[in-house]
Amino acid sequence: MTTQYLGATTVLNEQDQPTLLTHLLNDKLNILHFQDSYGSGRTCNCVLSSIEANLERLSNYGSTTLIVADDAFDKDNPPKTKVHRVVMTKAEMGRLNLLDEEGYVRRTTLIVDSTGSVLATLPVTTEEELATHIEQAVLPTLTQLQNKAST
Repeated sequence: MTTQYLGATTVLNEQDQPTLLTHLLNDKLNILHFQDSYGSGRTCNCVLSSIEANLERLSNYGSTTLIVADDAFDKDNPPKTKVHRVVMTKAEMGRLNLLDEEGYVRRTTLIVDSTGSVLATLPVTTEEELATHIEQAVLPTLTQLQNKAST
């Protein structure tokens, strides 16, 4: 992945206004999960549910944002959630190498600092990992990064 720095990346906020992603990075650690839909799709729903179930634990480390592709099929009727969501164009995702060969978003969680520097890239490589990705990959990595920062 070519996502070592996200400082100049633009997203659309909840009011559909363009903003730099760094304006949303208010914590030392920020969890960004990239997916194709707002959470209505079968696989995207699985990760959204997992994020929601672990949102309190994730919040102990920093902010959590779901980054959704601009062509999401459920953009006109997104499911309700407490998870903060923003939109990124497929062109921008492609520039960051977050799309697969067929143009779908590579389900990936990035942990970034407040400047947009990527500290960890955690891809979801199989559908079986969707339900456990947050608990088995993201939370342990957050713990490691927090411990590293405190030493």
